[in-house]
Amino acid sequence: MIEKNFESLPAILKKRNWILLGILFFGSLFFFPWRFTTGILIGGLIANINFHFLHRNLVKVLILSKGKGAVVSKSMLRMFIIGVIVFIVLLKNWVNVFGLILGLSTVVINLFSLALVEARGIVLNRR
Repeated sequence: MIEKNFESLPAILKKRNWILLGILFFGSLFFFPWRFTTGILIGGLIANINFHFLHRNLVKVLILSKGKGAVVSKSMLRMFIIGVIVFIVLLKNWVNVFGLILGLSTVVINLFSLALVEARGIVLNRR
C-alpha cells in the first residue's frame, strides 16, 4: 500500500488523523464526562496541528532543501508552545489528564494502525 500511495501518504494520514479524532470525540461525548471529552478534543487538535506543521517543515527541508537550520528552532518553538498549552489546560483543570493523553495520541494511533495494516499485507502477500 505504501509504495503505491507514497506521494499522497501525508494527505491520507492527515485525513485519517481528523477522522480518528472525530470518532474519539463523538464516541466519548455520550459516554464520558465533559472534561474527558474536552481533553480528547484539545489533545487531538494539538496533535493534528503539530503533525501538519511537522510535515510542512520536513517538506521544506527534505524536498525543497530550504531552511535546514530553521527546522530545529521551529520544532523547539512548537514543542514549547505545546508544553505551555498543556500546562495551562492542566493547571486550570479544564481537561481530564487521560482524555488529553488519548487526544495527543491520535497521530500515534493512526501511524500504529497503518503499520499493522502494512505488516499484515506483507505477511499475507509474502512480499
